[in-house]
Amino acid sequence: MLTGCIMLLDIVLENASTVAKAANCEDAVNLVRAKGSIYEISINDAISDGLDADFSSLSIESANISGAGNDCVDFSGDNYKDRKSKFDELF
Repeated sequence: MLTGCIMLLDIVLENASTVAKAANCEDAVNLVRAKGSIYEISINDAISDGLDADFSSLSIESANISGAGNDCVDFSGDNYKDRKSKFDELF
């Protein structure tokens, strides 16, 4: 089941950056078994979840997620480290 507009599966990231706007998928960005580092991620106006990371080991320098129709961020399993992020739910 691939549920992300941006779907990264079994990948190693090194200082990755991404932007997603007005995502019309279950997850704007979906990471599964991803490892490494994300320098910056920006997600605005996702119809459901903004960032969904499953069974990953990630270091996130900066995330700015706003206007998510469901979860701004959904982490499950494994390890996550966040340095500087801003999350703003849509009510």
